[in-house]
Amino acid sequence: MVDVNELALVDVVQIFCIGRKNVTVSLRYSCGEVILVVADGNVIDAHYKNLRGKQAFFRAIAIDQAHPKRLQVTDLKKIPVRTIFEPWKKLIFHGLKKQGFGVLWEDFFPNYPNEVSP
Repeated sequence: MVDVNELALVDVVQIFCIGRKNVTVSLRYSCGEVILVVADGNVIDAHYKNLRGKQAFFRAIAIDQAHPKRLQVTDLKKIPVRTIFEPWKKLIFHGLKKQGFGVLWEDFFPNYPNEVSP
């Protein structure tokens, strides 16, 4: 059995986005809490300390590489103001690229060029 706390943040996001879930994901790290909102298969909002939107999501990817987390998921009761407008695949791709992972669009999405390009 897999402990979801051991999954990488990008894997957790993919699970909820592919499943087209409407959830709030709370990730508690030793350095603070990240809140992600997934609605209809996309990350629509993220919070970390004073950061919001894509910047908070990208920071969460960086934090996730270095800190263990405690994950809690709750059903989304009300959809908040949307701060992220990119499709989740593009958001993850750019987040990993910002962290210095030498990812190529073609490697990240095996069906390229049939996938939507960045």
